[in-house]
Amino acid sequence: MYCRRFVLFWVVSVILIVGANAQQRLPTATPRPFSLLKCTPLPVGTQMHGCAVVGQRVYVMGGNADNRGWTMEVYSAPILPNFYLGAWRRERPLPEYRSYISQSVEVVNDRIYIVGGSVADTSATRDQDLKHVDDVLWTRVRSDGTLDEWRRSDRFTASPTSLIATCSNDKHLFVLGGSSDAGITANTYVCDFDENGAPVRWRPTTPLPTPLWFHGAAILDDTVYVWGGLTDKSPESINPKTYSATVFDDGTLGIWREETPMPYPTYSSTFCGFNDYIVAVGGRYKGAIYTNAIWFARLDDKRVGQWQVLTTDLEARVYHGLGLDKAHGVVYVTGGRVRDKQNSGWIIPTVQAFQITQPKSKRLELTPLTQAATPRPVSPERTETRAATPSSSPQTAGALGDGLRLDVARQTAKASGKQVLVFFYSPEVPGCKRFWEGVVRTNEFATLASPYVFATYDVTKEDPQLCARYGIFKFPALAVTTPDGELVKMSFSLRTLEDAKKLLGP
Repeated sequence: MYCRRFVLFWVVSVILIVGANAQQRLPTATPRPFSLLKCTPLPVGTQMHGCAVVGQRVYVMGGNADNRGWTMEVYSAPILPNFYLGAWRRERPLPEYRSYISQSVEVVNDRIYIVGGSVADTSATRDQDLKHVDDVLWTRVRSDGTLDEWRRSDRFTASPTSLIATCSNDKHLFVLGGSSDAGITANTYVCDFDENGAPVRWRPTTPLPTPLWFHGAAILDDTVYVWGGLTDKSPESINPKTYSATVFDDGTLGIWREETPMPYPTYSSTFCGFNDYIVAVGGRYKGAIYTNAIWFARLDDKRVGQWQVLTTDLEARVYHGLGLDKAHGVVYVTGGRVRDKQNSGWIIPTVQAFQITQPKSKRLELTPLTQAATPRPVSPERTETRAATPSSSPQTAGALGDGLRLDVARQTAKASGKQVLVFFYSPEVPGCKRFWEGVVRTNEFATLASPYVFATYDVTKEDPQLCARYGIFKFPALAVTTPDGELVKMSFSLRTLEDAKKLLGP
């Protein structure tokens, strides 16, 4: 059984003790290090690589391998029920030696995007001879976890840029900042995804408030957040500010505003944002001082709350990868190196993990019925949105109640000649509760769902292979199936009632 300290609860208490480190103004935190889960190591020590989680597998791509140089290799490992990892296996390799991509890998449902980075001519190319690239390699994860062929997008800028930050939502992919031959840039670019998932129609949008590289970016709901990094080539030029901007439906960004700043900002961390948290793992403080601390802040009504810090037993310091199992709130930290030295042994194969859980008030907990019941009639006079506390009783939980268990829904559908509408959710994804309370519990949604037998499916408790079979890896999601379980249509782009209407409307 894994160590209890592997779980990072949102209510963790943090103590900042500055006195002993006053000359460096560095934080220390909990009296003893927070212990991360130690997982199956990578086949070889790797740094400057990309990492992604899709469904029940962790993927590691490219980078620089210990004693092997630049690599095209791609590996994946299964996520076990206790969050440990199984054995690593080789996947379809990259078409080139691509590296410096730890901050520029995006996952959109079943698709992996590697944005920009650097490319080597051979495995032995010197670092100073790497070529910066400004396109996207992308692939799709099949239901068995293997990868489709790698494809390439159009260029997103005429000036190749490295050490960018990227972020994405269901419709758009963003590139923010980075370093080019002309210097550190504040430029921001956005593209659309076409019907096949290809990045298309690159164009500039609202630039950052300041030039940045070695920084982080993430989109949560309809807001983009940027934090950490450097503003010029000097390790003293740390960016102390956290920024946010609205992401509009057409991909443009609104005016940048300042959020709660990091007390001790970092750069060269591996940054991520998910499930209403923004996080910085490891990296460097001002003056190139290494750290293995984990900084995190929780969002409150889209605003960044107080930053908290944990001293940890994280082995990597820089150039590690992060894979996000958003459905379970688990972060996998892969490879990296322990200091600025590239000799054998400094590049590590270590894989560690930690979990950030949701506060109880943000978790969606449902109790689907184990036998069919006649739904409460929908009153045409009452169509307003309601946001009461969920309950398993159809009389108090909206017209659809908590739905039926999937096997019961299928039996009911066979008997009634209807199709099944399945709501896939995770208690760890706060967007699931927001969609449930703001959309599913309304009478308008009940009307949309009336031609179907409604079921709910907790992806953290039920068989994950069903999601893989349907190609659903982002939550919340809705799927219409036959009574025998064959997929008819589905959507993972769900925030509003209009999104549900696109799937279920006439």
